[in-house]
Amino acid sequence: MSETRKKKKGIVMWVIIGLLIIGLGGFGLTGAFQTTGGTAVATVGDQEITAERFINDFQQDIRFTSEQLGRNLTTEEALSFGIDQTSLRRQITLRALANESDRLKISVGNAAVRDALLANPAFQIAEGIFSEATYDLVLNQQRMSREEFENLLREDEAQNLINSAISAGVGPQDTAARVLLDFIGETRDILWAEIDERVLTTETPPPDEAAIQAYYDANPDEFTTPETRRITYAILTPEIITGLIDISDEEVRDFYLRQTAQFNTPAQRILDRLYFPTEQEALDALARIESGEASFQDIADEYQLNLHITQLGVVRAGQLPEAASELLFASNETGMFGPVDTEDGPTLYRVNAAIQEQNLKLADVADDIRTSLAAEQAGTLMLTMIGDIDDLIASGASLEELADETDMELRNIDFNAESTEAIASDQAFVAEALAAEPGEERDLIELESGSIMVLRVDEIIESRLKPLSEARDLAIAGATRVATVKRVQEYADELQARVEAGADLGGTLIAIGLTPDTETGITRTAPPTGLPPLVGQQLFEQDLDEVKTYPSETGAYIVQVNSISPFDPQSENGKAFMAQADSQMRADIATDLYILYANGVVANTEITVNQSIIDQVLNGGLGGAGGPRHVPN
Repeated sequence: MSETRKKKKGIVMWVIIGLLIIGLGGFGLTGAFQTTGGTAVATVGDQEITAERFINDFQQDIRFTSEQLGRNLTTEEALSFGIDQTSLRRQITLRALANESDRLKISVGNAAVRDALLANPAFQIAEGIFSEATYDLVLNQQRMSREEFENLLREDEAQNLINSAISAGVGPQDTAARVLLDFIGETRDILWAEIDERVLTTETPPPDEAAIQAYYDANPDEFTTPETRRITYAILTPEIITGLIDISDEEVRDFYLRQTAQFNTPAQRILDRLYFPTEQEALDALARIESGEASFQDIADEYQLNLHITQLGVVRAGQLPEAASELLFASNETGMFGPVDTEDGPTLYRVNAAIQEQNLKLADVADDIRTSLAAEQAGTLMLTMIGDIDDLIASGASLEELADETDMELRNIDFNAESTEAIASDQAFVAEALAAEPGEERDLIELESGSIMVLRVDEIIESRLKPLSEARDLAIAGATRVATVKRVQEYADELQARVEAGADLGGTLIAIGLTPDTETGITRTAPPTGLPPLVGQQLFEQDLDEVKTYPSETGAYIVQVNSISPFDPQSENGKAFMAQADSQMRADIATDLYILYANGVVANTEITVNQSIIDQVLNGGLGGAGGPRHVPN
């Protein structure tokens, strides 16, 4: 259970509950905060899943999924996604494991439960100090008794015992770790370059008819027009409404006078500071900072100056000592200044930003003020207009009539996947355009921009493959491009042959005007920058000093492996990697074994699910008919 699956009711209490959840996270006590009741939706061996426990868990899963999707999920959507079944399966697994622990008589004593309880930071008012009042408060918030919670905690500790026993049976994974690290730990040094049409000394000749036809036949998508919806729409934008509003000069002047401080601000600086016992220490620190020997923060740490001391933030000249003010406001330069004698001692200042004085006259800002005031009034006017427009639509007015009788503007767009108009990227418009049937007058909708509009799809123009006669220029360009890439690749193959015959790759590339790139210490998990990921993997199949070419969209890459260093398990890093890989593999195997154990327990436990009760609970009641169904082993 995670904190994000609980609805926040108060910062402090929910931080406590979040810590409680973390404390229970070792085994994943998803049902830890459930109330109990008398109606079972399922029996699992000798254990029960109550209706309250099931519905609470289901609701938590809905909240969790909603947060993942970034929107509130309805119950109907949750059911269609199968979230109810996921919640039920998890509860069945947890109850089956608890039932098996009871059958095997695996449990922990009160001392172990007490230790786990006292160690849980959710119930501590200070580090290491358990608060009984906080414990009761948290449980009361979750409508749980001490006995209920401590029983769940005991079950969790019992499962941890089983998990620990399984983990202890997993032996060292030295061989597997070595195989893995031999693969991902090998490093290579390479020299490479991208070969493109710059190496060609002549233009590619025009393609013949066969090449043009071949390119046309092989690339139908390039010559197919997208399905297009020819749309007429009436729209009312904030800009249209703003243009209808007349703001007087008196209103502009009144606003300017009320907000004069906004338009007339003194010069300011964003500052940090360091102060020292002596001027010499300040000068030494300044020299170290300016030489790059130490950073500002390094000096602050040495003198134990925390952020509350060093950060001054935005300040005006009058807020500083006179000498500091004169120095820092004498220019608009940023950087280190000082030292300056202050009551705190010799002080260095760092100017992070210099904000210049602003004195804006009414004439300078009148247009902006007028626009701002008009925008404020536009919202109210928009609401009034929406009512009138809705009434006209309800009475059967066409888009053309809306444009004639209101301030809406009539516009057109040929909308398809290649549309570049701003409205074509508005998701509300896109959804409406795709949902509309030809000739259908749609309802008024609001766009992301704050505009309102109503549209009509006048015609749907189906996608079509252009005939070669119509697409001939595109086909010629494409066929020429293919021929050029082929020539470049042939040139790269010739370079490879020359290097294999004894030429130096780096010198050869420089001679033809290309600058080779050198990459050192690359691995399969840290491939070279600039090369496609696939090439970065394929070059590990090359031998030492081998040169190979790889095709690209514009020509080819040529790569030579200059050094191969196998993974060294005896180096300090190698030993650390081996230990880390061994630990991770053992943990992964232990997890897989525990999952197998849990699946086996569930498969061998008698489980009965009362689907009718589940249906009634999900529908908000416990009435109705239906009986239990047996879940076979």
